[in-house]
Amino acid sequence: LDLGADFRYHTEKSVGNIKLDGIYHDKAFEQYINDNEEALADNGQGNLSDNRYQVYFQDATKIDENWSANAHYHYVSDDYYLQNFGSSIGETTENQLLQEADVDYKNEHWNSMLMMRHYQTLHPINQTAVGDVYSNYPFWSLNGNYSNLPGGLNFLLNNEYDNFVWTGDNKDSQPIGDRFHSNPLFTRPMMDLSGYVKPTVQVQETYYGLSQNPTDLDSTLNILVPQTSLDSSVFFDRNTNFGGKDWTQTLEPRFYYLYVPYVNQTQVPNFDSGYNIFTYDQLFRPNRFSGIDRVGDANQASLALM
Repeated sequence: LDLGADFRYHTEKSVGNIKLDGIYHDKAFEQYINDNEEALADNGQGNLSDNRYQVYFQDATKIDENWSANAHYHYVSDDYYLQNFGSSIGETTENQLLQEADVDYKNEHWNSMLMMRHYQTLHPINQTAVGDVYSNYPFWSLNGNYSNLPGGLNFLLNNEYDNFVWTGDNKDSQPIGDRFHSNPLFTRPMMDLSGYVKPTVQVQETYYGLSQNPTDLDSTLNILVPQTSLDSSVFFDRNTNFGGKDWTQTLEPRFYYLYVPYVNQTQVPNFDSGYNIFTYDQLFRPNRFSGIDRVGDANQASLALM
């Protein structure tokens, strides 16, 4: 017998959702545990219970004009719960369950966030192995945006502080510690109805203070990577007739140039970086990596026609 409850609320300042469901003495799962006792023990799952449940909570609160708060918590009793009871293919294959809470502040030019974030990583033995990820206790960001400065300049400043904690297996073999990242950016967009030219200069500086460094990593590291880019496009359009209907045909050639010098990052721990999946948009991105820990060197030009 599977019992569940779904409670949704919408108040003057908050909107949220609470879901609870569970099953007492799941006989099919009890049989699965008995049939795979050795494999489950080898995977660190030797103490599974046939009493199973799921907890889901989400809340968004608007405190006032500048302040807001959010919470997201998803937890399951075992690594196979979503496989057995998920309602969609995305849910049955999900393996990273987010658990986080944040407080945000925004005004005309600045925004800041303080957040605690953790993931419950599922390791079912009947699927491809999934790696654990770091938790952030805490994550803090401070970002500024000033446009229409003297000379037509725009200035953006992104600052981020993370304290990375490893809660998965092999705790002694993972680097943990603090990371502070600052990314000032100047751009001078020149735009009109016929197109635009957007030169950009930025610097990415990242400082690491590791409290645990099991490899040959230095305890303190500082990486500085300058970047320059030029993005430009021209807009052409004309009126035409096709199939007895009037259309506007557009043609937009786009040119993008990116230069990033090579900076040795082999000593830098990788907390959250990975290769971006190559898409059309990747042709115009300043970094082929996601996250902060890796900045790819580049001396490349992209030409596109849309």
